Amino acid sequence: MKNNILLLALLALFTACNDFLDHSPDSDLDVTIDTEDKIAELLTGAYPQASYIAFLEPRTDNVEERPNGVHSRLNEAMYFWEDYDQEDLDTPLNYWNACYKASHKPTKH
Repeated sequence: MKNNILLLALLALFTACNDFLDHSPDSDLDVTIDTEDKIAELLTGAYPQASYIAFLEPRTDNVEERPNGVHSRLNEAMYFWEDYDQEDLDTPLNYWNACYKASHKPTKH
């Protein structure tokens, strides 16, 4: 009896997924790639227009104290692994938003 229930559960699981898996996860990105221009657009549209170096570099071992250097709130927050919720240029939030925009850029048809 236990094996029958397990078999029925597995059968239901596999048959229930067919409709779900047949649909494209994002209909906006359902593009027929049939020219070099479409390939180039797809590849270049996937990259953000922002940089992560300014906020990730202070979190690495490449950082040292610069007594005469310029200290910014961003550098200090990143050095101490604190949250920084400003959307200035080259901040984590700006980079996140730029990555999201790049991956969801509408394509030309």
